[in-house]
Amino acid sequence: MRLIDADKFERYLMFYAGRWESLQDVIYALRDFETLNAQPVVHGHWVKNKPNPKIMQEFHKQKIGLAMGENSIYWTCSKCGYWGTPIYKYCSHCGAKMDEKNDSNGNWIYQSLDEVIDSAD
Repeated sequence: MRLIDADKFERYLMFYAGRWESLQDVIYALRDFETLNAQPVVHGHWVKNKPNPKIMQEFHKQKIGLAMGENSIYWTCSKCGYWGTPIYKYCSHCGAKMDEKNDSNGNWIYQSLDEVIDSAD
């Protein structure tokens, strides 16, 4: 699959309107049109972790979560395990979009940032 900027292609077609002799010419133009460099979105969620002094000491050694005490609850990314906080929409380490939540069947589904923040309380 090739992704293109459809708006840009439409402007291209309109600019050259009247120069196309057949649909085949348009298809050739589409084949030669530049593609977008896009990657699939990875979805994740913040995992609430119980206080763990050993892990918090490791975070502190890495200059992470310095404002937090050793007995603080901490959050990690469900995709890479990196430390984060539910106020962020994305994991700063792996780029996962934090919009998943657990449904009544135990499956992870997408949710809005507001729902993530509300569940952190």
